[in-house]
Amino acid sequence: MTFGTKLRMIRKDYIEKQLEQLSIAISKIIAEIRKAQTVTQINSAISISTEFLKTECECSLEEISKTEPSQTIEFLTQKKKISTEKINLFAELLYEISVSYEKSGKYELAIDLNKKLLTIYNYLNETDKTFSLKRQEKITIIKSKL
Repeated sequence: MTFGTKLRMIRKDYIEKQLEQLSIAISKIIAEIRKAQTVTQINSAISISTEFLKTECECSLEEISKTEPSQTIEFLTQKKKISTEKINLFAELLYEISVSYEKSGKYELAIDLNKKLLTIYNYLNETDKTFSLKRQEKITIIKSKL
């Protein structure tokens, strides 16, 4: 095994470990969002999510809201340099934020975010090697809301 091959393997292991940690963190935030019942709890969960996006993905909900749905993928992949694997995790969190917006009566924000999520999920369907029934269900739910 060459040095270059070993280096690539180490890098791949490191990236996989980072994605695993990111996935665990997002899962915990999503659990908190889902537990939120009152408007205050929902707003608090959205606030935590917003901070997480800023620190872990270097992307804010404000930036996303300013992006046209058709430009969402370009914004995430080229401007923010977020990998497809991270975009998949990112979409899970954005979906829960959208549901929270609906629960708290912020329908316009939810609709705007859902349009962007639809673009993201379609992109993931095109680029991901694995079919996701869960993703397809979310696409169907989002389409019914738009």
